Amino acid sequence: MELLRQTKNKQEIKNRLHIVTAAMTVVYGSCLVSSCSPLLTTGAATNTPVPPSPTLAVAASTVSPTDTSDALTATAALAPPAGSGRIQPDLDVSFSSDLSNLPPGDYFLIGNGNRQAIRREALDLKGLNRIPLVSVSGDSETIMAGNTLFDGQRMQFVSSYEDDQIHDGIYILDFYNRNLVGFNLGCNESRSALLPDYLAFNCSDDRSVWHFISRDSWELEFSRRYLETSQEEWISVHWNQSLGPYILRGDYELGISSICSLDPSLQAVDFCLDILASNSSAYLSPDGQWMEIQVMTEGEHRYGLVPTSCLKDRNSDCEPSWIEDPPSERSNLFFTYATWHPDGSRIIYIEDGCQESYNSTFWMYDLEADQSEVIATFPACLQYVKSNGQAIWLPDGSGVVIYWGDRDPKYQLFSDRTGEIKALPINQDDFVTGTFVLPGD
Repeated sequence: MELLRQTKNKQEIKNRLHIVTAAMTVVYGSCLVSSCSPLLTTGAATNTPVPPSPTLAVAASTVSPTDTSDALTATAALAPPAGSGRIQPDLDVSFSSDLSNLPPGDYFLIGNGNRQAIRREALDLKGLNRIPLVSVSGDSETIMAGNTLFDGQRMQFVSSYEDDQIHDGIYILDFYNRNLVGFNLGCNESRSALLPDYLAFNCSDDRSVWHFISRDSWELEFSRRYLETSQEEWISVHWNQSLGPYILRGDYELGISSICSLDPSLQAVDFCLDILASNSSAYLSPDGQWMEIQVMTEGEHRYGLVPTSCLKDRNSDCEPSWIEDPPSERSNLFFTYATWHPDGSRIIYIEDGCQESYNSTFWMYDLEADQSEVIATFPACLQYVKSNGQAIWLPDGSGVVIYWGDRDPKYQLFSDRTGEIKALPINQDDFVTGTFVLPGD
């Protein structure tokens, strides 16, 4: 097979490929509290070997540079949503345990309750002990539900909140400082993201404008319109430890259409690449070097990789690379869920059996070996459990959390090495928010 052709200089892309090892301390949905930055996607260890470039079958280019003349420098100030600002939510909060008193180790953050009262607990993955952390409650008018974000380094938790006075609010729990603050968004929230310094959100009535709340003061600092969009398009903001801030642009019907790097100050678009619509996909590798894409055309489901070096180098000749002969049994599957293993060496796919034969197949692609194989098949409708948009892996990378809807317990742990599934000691009414690590002395 032909060696990967991603840039004009093949050796350059070889030198840029870093498949991280088990030495990395940042994983999807979890974070070593003492040594990593808060993020939605992950970064890589810096002292890791550089293996040979993976060998992939290269198809005709479907990635091209976007004319960024429509990218706005955002010199003109945009007004924040009317009524937006920091608030003191009418919620009662009670902290049960101080994190400093918890033993070192790996933990799940789990929750249970209803719209008026929610409890958060830490589940010790070694001793399987449940440790109460905090409870939040309101009155009969309170609704606590919707999207949640969790930062495993700062131990901050963000969730939606509304009552008879606030209809579009969020509350932020800070486990370390043992306090709770709130923010009135002033609009119907469409998407949100945790960045190192900001909580970003946009509104459903204008999906191209993003608003940035400082994670120090919890005050809204600025708003930006990065690209002009049509009514059917949306823009989402992300951050990766290697790549930095970036945005994805997509269409509700066709999927993700482009990735754009942002300048470090989040003020303007730097460079964009158009991607043939990648439906519900476009996950970055932990080291930020690759973006996984899936393209569904009539009668065909293709899996490939795009090098993010194209963004860094403003490469106008970038080409995607496709996995040759993926072990997919269905040619035009409605969904195939994907997640990168935390060490960055492989992608684990779930072929969703919910739409067809009610069988879910796990298969993986190994970048270094340039091989793909089926790991296991189960007669069930299975999905990854996600935190901040990413599948939740155990901190040591030994398993990924999945949801098995017709089993008790519903939360299961899948090992991509053995192909086995085992039940997690999480109650039927619990929900998993993420994982975190408390280091030893």
